[in-house]
Amino acid sequence: MIKHIYEAVKSVSEIDDYIDSIHMREKHDWDLTEFKYFELKEIPVNKINDFEYMYDAYWVEKLVTDPRFVENLDPLVVYPLEEKINGKLYEYDLIDGMHRLMALKELGIKKVKTWVGVRK
Repeated sequence: MIKHIYEAVKSVSEIDDYIDSIHMREKHDWDLTEFKYFELKEIPVNKINDFEYMYDAYWVEKLVTDPRFVENLDPLVVYPLEEKINGKLYEYDLIDGMHRLMALKELGIKKVKTWVGVRK
């Protein structure tokens, strides 16, 4: 089980390690150096860009059918970015958590805890 991080603010290196821990130490390819830190916030699921990213429906279905998914949910990692795509305004772009995001949408969950990047 992943160790949850509950403090309200985390450094870039802590978020870097957090993302790696979710992916079982597989190194992610995001450059997080543009951020000063990350704040834990609850944000609307429908404000996170899900349009541009590929995901594996198998992993989404595994999450949706897991009765403990929502209660054990690791926060998504996002950054503020107002962008209109196909007529819909998104307020956040995703750094990590596409399968979790798609599962939340499928379950009809309206808000999610996220680590939001604060730029330098």
